[in-house]
Amino acid sequence: MRENNSYMVFSGTATRYLAEKICQSLDCPLGQLLITKFSDGEFAVSYEESIRGRDIFLVQSTFPNSDNLMELLLMIDAAKRASARTINAVIPYFGWARQVGNQFGTDAYTGFVFPVLTCPSEIGDNGIDRSGRCTLGSINHQ
Repeated sequence: MRENNSYMVFSGTATRYLAEKICQSLDCPLGQLLITKFSDGEFAVSYEESIRGRDIFLVQSTFPNSDNLMELLLMIDAAKRASARTINAVIPYFGWARQVGNQFGTDAYTGFVFPVLTCPSEIGDNGIDRSGRCTLGSINHQ
């Protein structure tokens, strides 16, 4: 089954159940990803199978805490280093999405920080090829 697919689906710790349901629907196995947690709160991410030249989909919510966002960023970085062809982030809940206004002129545009950290830029290709986000709530446009 996996040999015939050019894509692979991986899950962070926050969205394992959803990723399993996605894989069940696509009739493909969930990719093997090892997330090691250390006693000081740090963690490491490594792919337990070859993703070289493959289109990968990373399913990870950024809720409820910043560890999930950091985990996603490390998943992206590890995928780039492992020579994935494309990296697609599936973010069922994107925290900080509503924080795009600048009420006092000194507020951070928190909702824009993730795209800046992950998307290709003139400095170098440091991120994902595509992302899909689904956040229920108010939509702000600027």
